[in-house]
Amino acid sequence: MAMEIQWESQARALFQDLMGKGPPEAFKDSASAAIEREAERGARERGVNRIEREDVARACLRVAPPAFRPRVMKNLAAHGLDGNAFLPPDKQVAAPPAAPKKLDDSYDSEWDRVHARLAGHREEVSRIYAMKQRTGPLRVLDLACGTGKHLQEFARDGHVCHGVDQQGWKLEKAAEQARAQGLDISFTNTDLKTLDLGGRFDLVVCLYAMSTMTSDEDARATLSVARRHLAEDGIFVFNVINKAANSDPNAPMYRSVHVEHHLRDYTFDEVVELLRGAGLEPGTTQSSTVLDVKDLDLFIAARHGSAPHGK
Repeated sequence: MAMEIQWESQARALFQDLMGKGPPEAFKDSASAAIEREAERGARERGVNRIEREDVARACLRVAPPAFRPRVMKNLAAHGLDGNAFLPPDKQVAAPPAAPKKLDDSYDSEWDRVHARLAGHREEVSRIYAMKQRTGPLRVLDLACGTGKHLQEFARDGHVCHGVDQQGWKLEKAAEQARAQGLDISFTNTDLKTLDLGGRFDLVVCLYAMSTMTSDEDARATLSVARRHLAEDGIFVFNVINKAANSDPNAPMYRSVHVEHHLRDYTFDEVVELLRGAGLEPGTTQSSTVLDVKDLDLFIAARHGSAPHGK
């Protein structure tokens, strides 16, 4: 007869706290179940019928992918537990330094201050998690990453991150800010429309850049770069100004698009045509209210489709 396993109250409290600070929402349920099973297995291996804090710590480290272990180590340290005590010598890791509570405003670009009025970076990353429909650690590529605010959110969740931007001064800020927070993010300074890193990524994002490309040629080049770097089962997520929500001359983005021509808005049909021309197939879409305009911001997820036109 199988031994019934009980949880000590301190072990349960540790488990709940670690889960609250640990995996992203998109795969928290599966991680929680795996850690519970592993903790029970650890108790049985010790021949006892109770789960202790050490069983929880060991289970978290066994279940966590290598990219997540530094984060688990840091959270365990906050509870007075040395995670390395539960790992073999060849797998021991150092916890990352604690992030400063607030970084100096000099890290921000003018666009960062504009973006703060539109949406939160964490909110947008959570939206992407909901759209990607995939669990586990990801290789993330951010095209036109700017000062790297979205990448910081992905890196904090344990993903392997790389950013590309044409403006070197933004990447200098991005790299400095990543170091200050103990985040391992790499960057490439080049024109994203001609990018070829020679690798594939599970998630490619291009946020707020597509609407700065006022020609189909530039838009197609960027979409082709996204496809080139997308793993076979990967997902590409980007956003555009929704033309259907930007027809009022009093709308906040109308002048920039239709008078000054600094930006571009898109119909969904235009997006679909450009995507398919680059060999990508549109999937999930989400729209949100921005600057008090309903559905102004349109997020689109795409995957590999048929061969690009002309191929």
